[in-house]
Amino acid sequence: MTGSLPQRGALHASNASEADSAYSDAFGYDGYMGQWSNALAPLFLRFAMVGELRSLLDVGVGTGSLLVAAAALLPHTRLAGIDPSEALLSRARRLPELAHADLREGVAEDLPFTADSFDACLSLLVLQEFCDPPSALREFKRVTRPGGIVAAALWKFEGMPVIIALLDALAAVEPTNVLASRPARPYQDEGALAGAWKQQGLRRVSTQTITVERTFRDFDGLWTPLLSGPTPSTKFLAMLSNDKRKTVREQMQQRLTKGPGPFSLTAEALAVRGTA
Repeated sequence: MTGSLPQRGALHASNASEADSAYSDAFGYDGYMGQWSNALAPLFLRFAMVGELRSLLDVGVGTGSLLVAAAALLPHTRLAGIDPSEALLSRARRLPELAHADLREGVAEDLPFTADSFDACLSLLVLQEFCDPPSALREFKRVTRPGGIVAAALWKFEGMPVIIALLDALAAVEPTNVLASRPARPYQDEGALAGAWKQQGLRRVSTQTITVERTFRDFDGLWTPLLSGPTPSTKFLAMLSNDKRKTVREQMQQRLTKGPGPFSLTAEALAVRGTA
């Protein structure tokens, strides 16, 4: 589920209901978060890869960002992916780069593959949204051959400027809105990720913070996708009065840009890799 910047990924969702909403709207998700996921995917893949890979499973394939990067970097690798959202899978299946990928509907805690099926089992921007992350990691390890790679990446919430600026601006214009509450998010530092991998018996565990940069032609390039985004925060934005929506825009523009014209933003992702 490559997955406000939501989380698919985020940039993934600010909470579980936001994720559910985002993942039922493939076009809205791609317009809002897709370019962030696309930018992160090849960087994460290079971090995760160790040696040649004959086969790779993407758990939470979403609209296909990670597998498209894998198809470009690993053209001879057998690719597979699984996701609980048929809407996102349908969009991924239409990508020519994934014409030969094995894409299935299913959940991370019960992968429909036999043991030792893959050289690598990867997950991009959805680890924090699994119903039972330890069970999912046990499944990752089960389907990965001995010596194979188990790796994941997720957005670091404090390193996501767009979603933080949006939530702060919404809280300013509507202080009582439920989006002002920001529940604790799991795995928000490299140590927590490394601990989760080691707890499952994965070896040679390493972590890295990956920085992603995007350049926008102007503020409208960032703002317009927010107005049709599929998450609770972007839907809340769209329902505001014109005056309040204008205030949110002004606050975000002042915070994120230095004036008219092109500007760049960075986001940070946490990545972890271990050997089965």
